[in-house]
Amino acid sequence: MYKLLIADDEQWIRQGLREIINWGSCNIHEVWEAADGEDALYKVREFKPDIVIADIRMPEIDGLELSAILREEFPQTKVIIISGYKDFDYARKAVELGVSNYILKPIDENSIIETVKRCIKEIDREREMLREQEIMKRQIKKNIFLLKQEFILSIFEEGVYAAAKCQ
Repeated sequence: MYKLLIADDEQWIRQGLREIINWGSCNIHEVWEAADGEDALYKVREFKPDIVIADIRMPEIDGLELSAILREEFPQTKVIIISGYKDFDYARKAVELGVSNYILKPIDENSIIETVKRCIKEIDREREMLREQEIMKRQIKKNIFLLKQEFILSIFEEGVYAAAKCQ
């Protein structure tokens, strides 16, 4: 199960995204809303959503600033920027910040759903890699312990063998 935050200063967009899209079909079971970037940052810190859909222009902290902060504090969180601006500089900056997609308004429901599904696949891959890394770390620790034991035993056996030779 995944968690999603929708951050937009226009209530009808937040409400539309929340109610029109069947988030359960994307395996998203918790959806929060934020009316500005500051509230969005607070809710990300509080609820730790997997995906944030943020408007590029919001009061307090805009979508690009929010993306930059999330990249530093929550690098595993996927960000989707929505914008009413076709300005190339916004899109370029969003790409530099590593956002998952830059979607222009009016928002196409299928585009949001496909982007969210891609984000979920990426999250799943990243989580699987972390699980595999943890398994490898545990195995390495276990092997190091066994190697230390074998080394100590070999030193002990060599010492006993050398002492027996001297007699």
